[in-house]
Amino acid sequence: MKMIVGALMASLMAGTVLAQQPETWTHQSTDDLELAYAVFPEGIAVIARCQSGTPELLVQGLQIRAPQIDVATKFGDGRVHWAAWTPSDNGRYLIAERPAQLMRGFVNTRSATLQFGEGDGAVQFTLTPPADTSGMEGVLTACGQPLFHERDEAEPLRLSQEDDFLREGRVIISPRAARDRVSGWAYVTCMTAEGGRLTDCEAEAESPAGYGYGEASVRSLEESRVRGEVPPGRLVAIRLTTMVE
Repeated sequence: MKMIVGALMASLMAGTVLAQQPETWTHQSTDDLELAYAVFPEGIAVIARCQSGTPELLVQGLQIRAPQIDVATKFGDGRVHWAAWTPSDNGRYLIAERPAQLMRGFVNTRSATLQFGEGDGAVQFTLTPPADTSGMEGVLTACGQPLFHERDEAEPLRLSQEDDFLREGRVIISPRAARDRVSGWAYVTCMTAEGGRLTDCEAEAESPAGYGYGEASVRSLEESRVRGEVPPGRLVAIRLTTMVE
């Protein structure tokens, strides 16, 4: 599987200069990987994949050397969403914070604006997603994701573990992560309830795939309590990082 993805990314990097407006999401499938990608004339490639039940959305064509970069996305006439994206270890592509939300945006609208960074150094692209969305829909379906989600247009309140929690849940590490000594992170959204409880939590992204950090983070947050300043009925988000030594 790694060889397939590596060869694909190499070909995308070589072909971005000659890219024409894509008419469809190119789709590939193996036993443990569902993948769709499109190379845009603007010089970037958007890659969606489902691996081990985990959705990921990557953007290739930018060299980012910072540990994280703020990225603004807007689909059609929808609202602008800011998120913190993470470069891959080799810096060749960026990993989106809310991949399934973005996949649905590419499926359901005909215009996408992505801005990487803020201020004078920001780089912005306006893309026309392929009209044939079946490849992207296949990735969402493979990961058990709906094609529409009411949370996509809501702007979650970001929580800080240091400032917003009265009580934090257990640190849960899967047996595989403990055995392989692999650290990981998950981006989770929840609804707040009375007494500072967090309910209806969903892991929207996790890395690395297959190590259970999404499920573990959901369980931990459902044991947590937030401070009273966070009102009930609010969509909140937190990025939990677990270090394994």
